[in-house]
Amino acid sequence: MIRISPLGVDNLPANLPPEYKRTEEKLRRAKTIEEKIEIVQKLIALLPKHKGTDKLYADLKRKLSKLKEMAEEERRKTARYDPFLIKKSGAGQVVLLGFPNSGKSSILKALTNSNPEIADFPFTTVKPNLGMMEFENVQIQLVDLPPIHRGHVDPLMMNAVRRSDGMLLIFDAGNDEILDEYEYILKVLRERKIEPYWDRIEDEMDVGWIGLRAMIVVNKMDRDYAEERFEMLMEFVNSRFPVVPISVVEGRNLEELKRKIFELLDIVRVYSKRPGKPPDYEKPFVLRRGSTVLDLAEEIHKEFSKKLKGAKLWDMERRTYRFVERNYEMKDGDVIELVI
Repeated sequence: MIRISPLGVDNLPANLPPEYKRTEEKLRRAKTIEEKIEIVQKLIALLPKHKGTDKLYADLKRKLSKLKEMAEEERRKTARYDPFLIKKSGAGQVVLLGFPNSGKSSILKALTNSNPEIADFPFTTVKPNLGMMEFENVQIQLVDLPPIHRGHVDPLMMNAVRRSDGMLLIFDAGNDEILDEYEYILKVLRERKIEPYWDRIEDEMDVGWIGLRAMIVVNKMDRDYAEERFEMLMEFVNSRFPVVPISVVEGRNLEELKRKIFELLDIVRVYSKRPGKPPDYEKPFVLRRGSTVLDLAEEIHKEFSKKLKGAKLWDMERRTYRFVERNYEMKDGDVIELVI
């Protein structure tokens, strides 16, 4: 077995934050490939972006790639049928979690091209239903998972949640138990070492835990006394997550929900431009917020990253540009021309 060891302390740049060094120490103690992947991803997120860390950044990216190859090899060796092993597609994968009759399948149908079985009785969804949601010029994969119910939650289903890029917690505004269901879903997530968040995670997580961006969708706002239950939940959540009230029946707030799902993924769309050519606005590169010009170069072609000098950041209205370094963090809508 190939050992993936952390970088020696002597090789680290001197200006790394304390949390980076604490996380790097966890990498020394990590035993499983999955734990190592999580920790290396966190190290990449914590690493300051400047010329002095370029080599370390590249080393971490190579380490992460190798770990993922090893994880894939292990999965092939121990492969068995898993209905929740869903190949990602589009700009990101968002799972829909909720109790029976919360309206998950109706939401999937309203937002995507999917046609799931829908009925007004529990457990109509017994396997994942997939659909692609169009938002402006990107496609986002939505996965309607079987409902959560008290007493047993399929661990394979919760593994699908861990692998996703974000989750919608769906609640029925016509249900008097809406607060109990909210608390129970959070309990189930924490039992599987999943910490849902929106802005940030306050406390440092132990190895094996993951943070996953989440938002709340309150469906069936057309029901009697829905507003009162919605207000109760809003007070209970206390701004921890965004809460979007909708009614699939009335078509209420569905466009706002689409926008929030896009924000949930915390991604940016970047448009590449060739010298003397207009940018391609039809097919943006989709990257995590915080990604740099160097990340874009690696996404286009790994050889580009080795020769990359920087990029021209274009203002297409004024037909002007300014030169930016390799470590420039790109924003949604940036037009980038790589300089090799």
